[in-house]
Amino acid sequence: MFVKMFSLTLAAFTPLLLPLQRTGVDATASHRRQSLAVPATLPGQWTSRGCYTDSTSNRALNGLSQSNGVMTIENCINFCTSNSFVYAGVEFSQECYCGNQLIGSTQAASTDCNMACAGSATEPCGGPARLNLFLNGNTPPANPSTPSQVGDWNSVGCWTDAPAARTMPFSPSVAQPMTIQKCTNACFAAGYSLSGVEFADECYCGNEFNQTAKLDSTASGCNMPCNGNITQLCGGANRLNVYEYKSTAPPKIKSDPLYLWFPQGCILNPPPSRHLGNLVPVNGSFTIENCLEACSNANFLIAGIQSGNQCFCGSSFMSTPVYTDGCIIPCFGSRTETCGGAFRLQVYQNLLAAPAPTQQPTIDTWKSEGCFTDNVSARTLTQPMSVQGAMTEEACTTACFGFKFAGVGSSNQCYCDNFIQNGGVSTTAGCDMSCSGNSFELCGGASSLNVFKHMKAPTTSREVPQDP
Repeated sequence: MFVKMFSLTLAAFTPLLLPLQRTGVDATASHRRQSLAVPATLPGQWTSRGCYTDSTSNRALNGLSQSNGVMTIENCINFCTSNSFVYAGVEFSQECYCGNQLIGSTQAASTDCNMACAGSATEPCGGPARLNLFLNGNTPPANPSTPSQVGDWNSVGCWTDAPAARTMPFSPSVAQPMTIQKCTNACFAAGYSLSGVEFADECYCGNEFNQTAKLDSTASGCNMPCNGNITQLCGGANRLNVYEYKSTAPPKIKSDPLYLWFPQGCILNPPPSRHLGNLVPVNGSFTIENCLEACSNANFLIAGIQSGNQCFCGSSFMSTPVYTDGCIIPCFGSRTETCGGAFRLQVYQNLLAAPAPTQQPTIDTWKSEGCFTDNVSARTLTQPMSVQGAMTEEACTTACFGFKFAGVGSSNQCYCDNFIQNGGVSTTAGCDMSCSGNSFELCGGASSLNVFKHMKAPTTSREVPQDP
């Protein structure tokens, strides 16, 4: 039940926001442009609403987006019109965002939107973390809200969550696009009394919370509309809108030691070089819970499950793990759970007693450069990069092959570059977040990066403009 089965489907009129890579934009040159003005005549009934704030971690407009080198206000409005959105916004010279609600944004000074459009030197296209906002002639839909009740399920508030320490451990398979009722139905069918929706399209279930869960009393972090119902809120970034079956009391906090164990992914584990050296017997039927209990009773910090019926324990890996997929064999004692695979170890870690995460000194041909400052509006490494699977230091350095520098931040973000840009400097504070894909490793912080430098000249080169 601990294995997250996660799927995303692009829904009509409520599509996922795709990350935009900012390439080749000379912000300094754009700031020097003069006489920028919104065209007096806009397409259809669209009107300018002024300059508004935005954030890369929580977009003000979270519908479709696009980026290109010929961006103009008209191009962005036409793009949003063709996809039936009521808001359009241009940002950072070449980016266009669409949405039906304005989320967490406030009006900014007009002088903040001072970058010329990539496709028109006379039009303003926002700025760093600033949108020139436009509204069509239709009334915007009402802001999404949190229903107090959905069927027999009652809202119990907005709660914190984290990839490495899930508030509720089970992620059911739910047909997208996500709604609150789809999630509560899935949790009810799986036998759980708590249901939580997160990040617009994720669903989690449980019977009690783990000890790290905290109530977000202001509910400000639960601000993302459900992908399948834009009138309702489906949590936010590391925030859950939680519902409890037929109860209005706050959820209990789990004190059971098994709730201190959290999934860490699937790793290769071929003989004879086992990552965990202790094969232990399991009491009763073979399930994830019974293996974790066996390792907990033996005072181990790491548990690994393999081939449906093997339980390994240890307090550290005997060699560097290689993360993979293939942990798909059902547990012999519970056909609804997966228990590793053929030469695949499904790993769990006891986070209460686990050592603090660290940055690896070297990864293949990459060497640690330590912790560097970072800024969402002026990145130290400017090229965002997607990785295969959950974030680890290895995954980011692999994705950045061809660049000189790789950096991990905010637990699950990867950036690449050939230079340290925008005044980023080495620091001794701020890199304190474990990687979402491996809690033993550091993946920067909210405003910092764990940086690696390639020790050999890459066989290919990716050109990135150096900070002037």
